[in-house]
Amino acid sequence: MKLISVKSFYYFCLCAFVVGVFSSLALGQPNQGIRVTRRLSTGPSTYTGADSRGDLVYAPTRGSGLTILDVSRSDFAREIGSTGKNHIGLTYNNFVTLVGDRALFGATDTLFVVDVSDPTNPFYIAQLPMPAMRCTVKDTLAFVIGRDESHDRLPTLTILNISNIESPQVLAEINSLPEEQFWISTAGNYILLPGPTLRVYDISDPRHPRLQREYSWEGISLPIEGNLGYLNSTRLIRFLDLSDIENIVVTDSMEIFSIGCYMGLYQNHLYYDDDSTCFAMNLETREKAAWAGGHWFARFRVDQEAGRLYPGGSYYTLADPLHPQFFGEINLPMTFGRCERYGDRLLTQVGDRFMVIDWRDGIRPEMISNIEFGYRAYDMKVRGDTLWVTGTIQPAESIVEAYDIVDPANPELIGRTELNGWYGGNMEFYGDTCYIFGEGYFNWFDATNPNNLVRLGRQSIGRKTFISDYAFAPPFIAGTTDGSGLHVYSINPGGGLDTLFEWQPADSLITSIDIEGDRLYALINQDDRGFPDWGALLVIDLSNPDSLTILARYELYSPRFVFVRDGICYVQVDAFERYVPDQLIMIDYNDLENPRELGSAELPTGSTLDDYALNGDNLVISAGSQFTFYDLSEALEAREEHPALLPSAFACTTFPNPFNSSLTIKIQIPKAGDLSLTIYDLRGRVVSSILSGWTEAGVKNITWSAANIPCGIYYLRMNCGGFTIINKVLLMR
Repeated sequence: MKLISVKSFYYFCLCAFVVGVFSSLALGQPNQGIRVTRRLSTGPSTYTGADSRGDLVYAPTRGSGLTILDVSRSDFAREIGSTGKNHIGLTYNNFVTLVGDRALFGATDTLFVVDVSDPTNPFYIAQLPMPAMRCTVKDTLAFVIGRDESHDRLPTLTILNISNIESPQVLAEINSLPEEQFWISTAGNYILLPGPTLRVYDISDPRHPRLQREYSWEGISLPIEGNLGYLNSTRLIRFLDLSDIENIVVTDSMEIFSIGCYMGLYQNHLYYDDDSTCFAMNLETREKAAWAGGHWFARFRVDQEAGRLYPGGSYYTLADPLHPQFFGEINLPMTFGRCERYGDRLLTQVGDRFMVIDWRDGIRPEMISNIEFGYRAYDMKVRGDTLWVTGTIQPAESIVEAYDIVDPANPELIGRTELNGWYGGNMEFYGDTCYIFGEGYFNWFDATNPNNLVRLGRQSIGRKTFISDYAFAPPFIAGTTDGSGLHVYSINPGGGLDTLFEWQPADSLITSIDIEGDRLYALINQDDRGFPDWGALLVIDLSNPDSLTILARYELYSPRFVFVRDGICYVQVDAFERYVPDQLIMIDYNDLENPRELGSAELPTGSTLDDYALNGDNLVISAGSQFTFYDLSEALEAREEHPALLPSAFACTTFPNPFNSSLTIKIQIPKAGDLSLTIYDLRGRVVSSILSGWTEAGVKNITWSAANIPCGIYYLRMNCGGFTIINKVLLMR
């Protein structure tokens, strides 16, 4: 037998590990038993590339793909449909261009065609692998500018034949455009590309575009109306006569303050952004009006038919073109949101706004109101018909407000208490006592009178006790922060906290906790900051606080957040962050000896789970700028029927690691096949063949005894069904 070298074996292990783990995660089955029914976004993450038609805006968003919003109301834009994220992965979505009942939707490295015939249910129907940053359509031609950033190339203009839009055909490419190339204008058989210079291409034969002329004028945007064009450049707008496209003449110019901006045209009026102030100008009289501010570098989308102007994330009516009238907001603050259920309504808080969602139909929840608090809200809780909100007016000045929500779409303020000298924080209730706590403090108040919270006590606690996560289940309250371990308290008769125990697991970080009954559920991750980031879900007994007892342990890959209802743990697991969407996994832990995965579903890519609410078989998750609604009926039925769902992916975990005599190996097999488990030493020699043969699908725990094995580093190699995973383990005594 010929032995491989240590160096060769090292690279073999590394490659096999990466291939095996990536394959198992990427090719798993993430949507078992849980179905996404709706995504509601607090606002597009980018709006400059949106298109519109009538009362509908078609906006590119990073988390929801193409999002369609109804802007017929003046108080807020209501999302009515979304494609969901594209399957290409985490990409920046740049523009939407409508073509009949289809839409061209550009992302970093892909151009999608979307069916928007039903605005409530848009869906992808085709795609072209090409970078797509900006797009202009003329008749049956689409002009797309993109840049292959992965190879650091200059922008390329691609000309597409979209006579059959479901199968666009590439006619020609113009390569190596200037890096600052963003805008595309059309005039007859010509396209005009402003940038460091103004380039004019003859496209009478779109298969062979020809550079007709290049002008030395710098430009960022060039809206055209008739034979007149308006070229914006550094601190200057040039007025162009385009009647002879081969000999464009500058007829006038106007100085501005800004270094360059986007512009729009409507009924002989020019709209532009100058030094963070928006202007409308009558092109005949040159009369100007400053009508809004704060839309720095906004792209002015003008809907000629609807008479609307969309600068940045707002929308205006143009009944008086010189004085646009503000009508509503599209982009809402994109901070985390709290969720509280009130009957069939979902009350949500995002930044300084309060939103009400009709949740009677779990499949099609609808936003019905959007109200501004006037301050940055931090937390909210519902008690009876009263909504309590805590927030921060300014540093060291906090506020608690109470609202009557019998009509949740029109909450009535019934109480307000200002609290000076400390920041607003997490809020919970226990009887008539309100607890507000956060970084370094724990306060409790008499909440019988909503108009006058009376402080009953204040207690200093560890500064980091409740920063990462906390669990409140009277009489228990627990908190954790990366690096400071777990702190568990009981609430004493006076309202303060008595310490039950503190615990810092060796070589692990506690990332999230929850309490149900006398059980505490904690997620831990290895503290080696390395790769992979294996972790576990622990079940801890609180019935005897004098002795820390771990009742059960369930191995997971990179768990981040947990909450528990009726013995079911809902866990966010971080797959490979940027590469694979996070997963929501349901684990039934009513039988500690036989925990079962009931279902799984994707979470919004790159988002941290902030809050949640349950309504029967329906679950809503607040993550980043998005509320995602899930139907849990299939997973809950699986719980009643008792058969466990098969694992969603191949996995192999080991614990403890390092170990001193025996190693527990947990393997997850989504489908039956030939399985081998083998231990190698650093020289690539087989130390132990643990398993070899046919294995049924499921989860298995295997113990390897290393009683007669020397201390050192070993590699565990699992191979099953073409998947290979390698773990490094350390034997110490």
